[in-house]
Amino acid sequence: MKRQEILTTNDVIDIFLKKRSRVKLHVKKLDQYTIFIEGRAEAFEFLGRFLLAFSDEDDCTTHISPKSAGSRWFTKNSKFGFYFHKLPCTRNVVLKKFSELRMVSSQAKNVTR
Repeated sequence: MKRQEILTTNDVIDIFLKKRSRVKLHVKKLDQYTIFIEGRAEAFEFLGRFLLAFSDEDDCTTHISPKSAGSRWFTKNSKFGFYFHKLPCTRNVVLKKFSELRMVSSQAKNVTR
């Protein structure tokens, strides 16, 4: 598939913000083995373009979540976000970033209690 222009994930976010789009992804666990993702066509276009942009970036990780960065793209009832890790990863950043995300998440829970 030939792409006309190389965009960053931030470019994709800016494009959809400028369009004043109503992108909302609803993500929840459907059963033990399946994650349910629901949204209008524009929501899937956003997610697809976001992934294509990420595939061209040098960084090997990115995430969007209903409880942190990227929350505007999720419904308030979404239970899960996305943490993407691209291989090969020569910096071993996943475990470090994941533990930081878990630490931030647990700190947020403690503040709201």
